[in-house]
Amino acid sequence: MVMGMPGSGKGTQAERTAATYQIPHISTGDIFRSLAQSKSPIGLEAQTYMDKGNLVPDGLVNKILWDRLGEKDTVKGFVLDGYPRTLSQAEALEVYLQSKGVPLDAALYLAVGKQELRKRLEKRLHSPSVSPDFPERGESHSSRVDDQSEVVERRLKVSESEVEALLHFYQGLGIVSIVDGEKEPDIVFAKIQESLQFHS
Repeated sequence: MVMGMPGSGKGTQAERTAATYQIPHISTGDIFRSLAQSKSPIGLEAQTYMDKGNLVPDGLVNKILWDRLGEKDTVKGFVLDGYPRTLSQAEALEVYLQSKGVPLDAALYLAVGKQELRKRLEKRLHSPSVSPDFPERGESHSSRVDDQSEVVERRLKVSESEVEALLHFYQGLGIVSIVDGEKEPDIVFAKIQESLQFHS
């Protein structure tokens, strides 16, 4: 599992980790978009929440994840990205994995300061395509600097309490490794590999 604030680089590092260890990269944002595009009932249900700017309820998110984790390609492992997002999701995930006899090996936390996060997120909002961090909560792209700054601050404020709760939860399980996410991506990934060797 790769955790971190929006803009910490967790998506990039989760993808790279999954590719290197040849295990699936499981991103809730990717799953939601895929389900919505396929017009599946559960995908359309999730889309109704995102369209209103609301978070998809934990129960629905959990059901989607359980279905994905039950697929054959996860037998040798997986990398979670964007899930769990809340403490209740983390607790439900722990119960689910224990029931399957598949405990999490490591929770990698990419630590990035707020000033750097703001810089990265504002840069991301200026790009032609909007980051998955934003539409997943129903936030739309705006060309106005004031609007963009407001979206960034709102995301950081909400995410800070969520990520802090997750960090404490997984520290309690003794599986957290904190990685400096402000370094160059290659250096960050090298530290991730070191951490995974420690937890293996």
